[in-house]
Amino acid sequence: MGKLSKLRLLDLDSSELSGPIPPEFGNLSTLEALKLRDNNLSGELPPELGKLTRLRGLFISNNDFSGQIPAEMANLRNLKMFAPYGNERLESIPAYLAQLPPDGYPSWANPNIP
Repeated sequence: MGKLSKLRLLDLDSSELSGPIPPEFGNLSTLEALKLRDNNLSGELPPELGKLTRLRGLFISNNDFSGQIPAEMANLRNLKMFAPYGNERLESIPAYLAQLPPDGYPSWANPNIP
């Protein structure tokens, strides 16, 4: 993933993915939107996601994530949208994430819009 140094949007919605989110996703330092909705992803969210300090949207709905939200997610100070619904085994959502809008496709998530 080292060659993806300028990636702003990673859209893997409805891609039939399964298993955990690779911790290497945390190395995508320029990422602003991570879209993983409607897959079969499972396990705990990797704490490495907390390194995505430019992330503005995290869309993980309709998967099978479990466990606690990693404390490192508090580092995502630019996060404006968080969509965790449809992950019944995911434990309570911290207040700083629960207050964010759950979904949408804002203009900043579209790489074709300057």
